Amino acid sequence: MAAINKPMNKGSRYYYARMTLPVLNFVYYVGKLLRFALLIIGFSLLLYFGLILVSHNSDMPFLTNLEEVVLSVFPYLNQLHLPVIGGIQIPGVIFIGTIFVVCMIISWALRRIRKYAKHVVLRVTIDQLDTAPISSKAPEELKQLESTIEEVVSDSPAIQKGEGGRKEMLELYQEVRSNLEEMKVDLTFLSIDVVDSTGMKEGEESVTVEADFSQYNKLIEAAFDRHGYLKAAWTPDGVMCCFATADAAVSAAREIIDAMVQFNMTKKFIKRDFSIRCGCNSGKVPYDEGAPLEALCDHVIDVAGHFQKHGMTDSICISKNTYDRLSKPAPFRLADKNVDGIDMYIQHMDSTKKVKSLDVIQRVRSLF
Repeated sequence: MAAINKPMNKGSRYYYARMTLPVLNFVYYVGKLLRFALLIIGFSLLLYFGLILVSHNSDMPFLTNLEEVVLSVFPYLNQLHLPVIGGIQIPGVIFIGTIFVVCMIISWALRRIRKYAKHVVLRVTIDQLDTAPISSKAPEELKQLESTIEEVVSDSPAIQKGEGGRKEMLELYQEVRSNLEEMKVDLTFLSIDVVDSTGMKEGEESVTVEADFSQYNKLIEAAFDRHGYLKAAWTPDGVMCCFATADAAVSAAREIIDAMVQFNMTKKFIKRDFSIRCGCNSGKVPYDEGAPLEALCDHVIDVAGHFQKHGMTDSICISKNTYDRLSKPAPFRLADKNVDGIDMYIQHMDSTKKVKSLDVIQRVRSLF
């Protein structure tokens, strides 16, 4: 049975039940030991009386030897003086039967104690998650809560069959769902993809293509590092990245689009230039630091990818969710379309002047 060590408020519904958990644990394990001891005694008596009955009516010497071995292991059996009635040890049979009946009663009581304790632990866990600050709610608490729910449901036939347990299931579902929502973290996801990457590779040497895309990925990752990304999931020609704030995600996108100008002029070797689309979306998602981004499935992430696909080349297309979280949203303008029912805002990155200045610099350098 799980144990909860965190303090509870005295006004909690399950405060006094929480105080009984150590007693329940103690009674549960003492009961298990008692049941185990009674089972050993019962089976040893059954074997002992069985051997006596068979050995006294048989000429096989090894049965007598086996009886002596049993007596050496369980010497207390030799001290039993039970009367024999008609050649049958009636008191012994009754004694053994009583032991097994007591074991059955103890087993039933242990199941009831275990079930009650699990319900108390579940309610205490929910109550603690209700009162704990969001920042302190770790993924381990989620796993503990899920595990406790599974144990309670598996031990309750009424809940499994839907007989008399529907109300209890609905209450647990609402409480767990509420706490799972509270444990979500507000994040912003940036999706970046290379426009027509397949067409860029046509007619090019594979080594050149591989080198260029490797340099492109390094450029992207370096920008992510500078803006403090949390984690990223890469595809051959794109990436989905997670940031703690909308400002960090948008700043990274701006830096990457600006860097693509110089990258196309000085770094890449294939004929066609790299053009990218950037899409952002923000929202609360169940975030686990130990899990890869690929394992995180949420509508917020899907929407970020959709904004990227419906976005414009060399522009940052963000959802209203991200727009509302920006400290300086002025550069963005409301677009004339929405994606997944969410308004789109666009910032067109004017890199024309930068391209011209870099071109002039390149020409001047070529003269010397």
